[in-house]
Amino acid sequence: MNQNNVFYKSEGDQWFKRNEAVLLFRNQNYDWPIKLIRKHKIKPQKVLEIGAANGWRLAEIKKLYGRTRCVGVEPSAKAVWAGRRNFPQIKMLRGLSSDLPVKGTFDLVIVNYVLHWVDRALLFKTFSEIDRVLADDGYLIVSDFYPSVATSNLYHHIRGGKVRTYKQNYAEVFTMSVIYKELEKVIFDHSTKQSKKISPSDETGFAVLLKKSLRNHYKTGKRK
Repeated sequence: MNQNNVFYKSEGDQWFKRNEAVLLFRNQNYDWPIKLIRKHKIKPQKVLEIGAANGWRLAEIKKLYGRTRCVGVEPSAKAVWAGRRNFPQIKMLRGLSSDLPVKGTFDLVIVNYVLHWVDRALLFKTFSEIDRVLADDGYLIVSDFYPSVATSNLYHHIRGGKVRTYKQNYAEVFTMSVIYKELEKVIFDHSTKQSKKISPSDETGFAVLLKKSLRNHYKTGKRK
């Protein structure tokens, strides 16, 4: 069973129904991706959020940088519809992280609490898609759970034990390539979102700001 299709066909809508009321009143002051953008004075021209829900975070970014083009990709049809209704200044598209329905590149890509749901058979395809749409010298923000060891858990909202969540440090996949450099990592309590100097656990979250460069992160060696 392809977990991505489960979220596309049904669970994405169910997740949105459970969280819709909260998503309409999110505050940028408590959101780590936005806080990292502001702290590092990133002024993107084109932003893509993968797993954007109703696009509330993109709407907040649009408030900060009026001329920024903001695009959200989301598997839930209900979330896409709600985003188009509530935030018409944001372009909302229905799609999956493993097959993004966008062309061209963006100078900022955000993937917030999405990767732990991605089907393992499509995980590297998702990484490839993220890299495809991020421009050289662009920024990537990855936020997710931050356990002490890579952990697989049953997804409790679906019975039958066929869907799982996978918690791990997803930023490492990018930094190990050397093409991506970590600029800042914030560790926080998953429930309160408060930054703390705490050990990784199932209740710990992290947000990482990465800079992509196809050449500049390599040390220049001697000609051989």
